[in-house]
Amino acid sequence: MTVLIPIPDAPGYYVDLFYSMGKALKKNNFTIVFVATSPYYPSNRKVNLADVGTTYFFNEYLQNAREKNLTIESSKNGTFWSSYSTFVRQNYFYGSSKNKFSEFPFLNQFIEEIFTKHNDIVLVISELISNSFLYTVYNSAKTRAISHLCYSASRIPGFFNVFLDDLVTIPLINKSCQAFDHDSEKSIPEYMNNSRFGGVFDKVSNPWSFVNEVRNFLLAKNYPSWEIGSSKYYIFISYCKFFKRRVFDFYLSNFHRIFSKDISHLSDKTLIIYPLHFRPEASTTVQAKYYENDYEIIKNIAFSLNEGQYLIVKEHKSNVGNNKLSLYNRIKMLPNTVLLDPYYPLKENIRNFDAAICLTSTVGFEALEQGIPVYLLGRVFYEEYPGCVKINSFEQLELCVSNIKKNIAERNNDITELYHKSNFPGTFNYMNIKCLAEENIDNLISPILSYYGNK
Repeated sequence: MTVLIPIPDAPGYYVDLFYSMGKALKKNNFTIVFVATSPYYPSNRKVNLADVGTTYFFNEYLQNAREKNLTIESSKNGTFWSSYSTFVRQNYFYGSSKNKFSEFPFLNQFIEEIFTKHNDIVLVISELISNSFLYTVYNSAKTRAISHLCYSASRIPGFFNVFLDDLVTIPLINKSCQAFDHDSEKSIPEYMNNSRFGGVFDKVSNPWSFVNEVRNFLLAKNYPSWEIGSSKYYIFISYCKFFKRRVFDFYLSNFHRIFSKDISHLSDKTLIIYPLHFRPEASTTVQAKYYENDYEIIKNIAFSLNEGQYLIVKEHKSNVGNNKLSLYNRIKMLPNTVLLDPYYPLKENIRNFDAAICLTSTVGFEALEQGIPVYLLGRVFYEEYPGCVKINSFEQLELCVSNIKKNIAERNNDITELYHKSNFPGTFNYMNIKCLAEENIDNLISPILSYYGNK
């Protein structure tokens, strides 16, 4: 019984967590196979994957193909959409793609060869599909009817979710789930605590550990990576991007009045909330890959409004600095459109709105909990929940928007109960100090043992 664990360099900071999970599964008589983009993150985290299972690195495979001038004419696993999320990420960090599309079939062939060599693989486990490396593994497993369990931190603190598909629409149900209480209006979703920077120094808690992390970063060997290009340069660029966002955020908050901080003067109007996403991330590049242009979406909503309706666009607080002032100014020029402050407490004030239009945002789930209708453009776990309407075209969106009325929302406890059924106790938040504790690792592999037993 073999479990395949793919570990990409993007995001890369789950390597020690999946190493620990693999180690625990090995104790339960599973054979473990790791497949990684490059050795960068295992080396940086000082995790020797080979101690637990057979390990393969794609950068070595691709380098060998380049040195021998090998070519592949076609690939049977999916289309170029499989590489889209990585394409977007590299453009964000570097301004261009570092991968050659002519080399994309080598990734497919690499994964195919591993599945062929280890023909006793019964399960694949990973974080959510967020890059071409995981996407390719998922597609190869799917063609062989091998289940792929995708882990995610929950919207409820102290819990995690497991999904059975790449679009995060099919959750694994916790059949032993017991009723539990949580204040959804005040609790911060577990997944929002996953990363401060998205890089090497996320777990730094004091100046001395920061110095050690910097030293490790400077001494670490650089590797070429299919996902992130030059590994160390990617980390450097990611921190530059982070600090750029913080500086821009400070500038907007203190010297530029582009955001509205209050919408109480519109309380007698029909208000529709549209939350912007942090980009790039899987929620847009995988689950909403057809909707990368925020302005086009907002424009179509705004021109679909009736006179008494207002579109409230809220920037994601982590995305400030990614969008230019010119975009914000263009949005504010649209009819009946208000640009809301990124730090407006939306969760506590969600009942001020009469409808929500989302790509995949948690705001949609929170709106449904409060009995507010949601119009969904992307794919997400709550798409089949009562009150959610899946939108498949801008034409359909126009019809739906024009019919939105003033809504007196009442909390829908059925939504909360539905979501509770897909929650498992434990944390998949790698920032949590208890994440690598033996008890938590046992919690994380518990669904795997139960799932395999059921299969």
